[in-house]
Amino acid sequence: MKEYLTSGITYEEHDHFLLIKYKKYKSIKEFFDSFENALKICKKKNFSNLIIDIFNVDFNKISFTDKFDASEKIAELFGNPSKVAVITPKIYHDNFSENVASNRGAYIKGFHDINDSINWVKEKIFIFQNNLFSNTRKDLKKHN
Repeated sequence: MKEYLTSGITYEEHDHFLLIKYKKYKSIKEFFDSFENALKICKKKNFSNLIIDIFNVDFNKISFTDKFDASEKIAELFGNPSKVAVITPKIYHDNFSENVASNRGAYIKGFHDINDSINWVKEKIFIFQNNLFSNTRKDLKKHN
């Protein structure tokens, strides 16, 4: 595992994914910059999976607009076929960010436990894609 630390943000390279840990929230610009840095690392290491750990961030300082903008940025930078797991405390998990990013093409899921998120990003993405294709074919048959 290789680790980088910049301004309260830690980037950890693992075998199949990059983990970003945030200790605090300063601004949406800092989030955007960290996503750009993560993308550079992922491209360099050929990672397609990302875990964003914001468990220790004070969510009272994150506006609704910032959550929306961050979700859009994640989708823009890490759209399909990347998998993005986001770790938050249970009380702050409301599916809003997941829905925004998913509606813009990201394959994203929220978690409360780091081990669950690691297991999820390690799963083969083609299982999801095959199930999606399979479900789409069933829906098409219903309409014909």
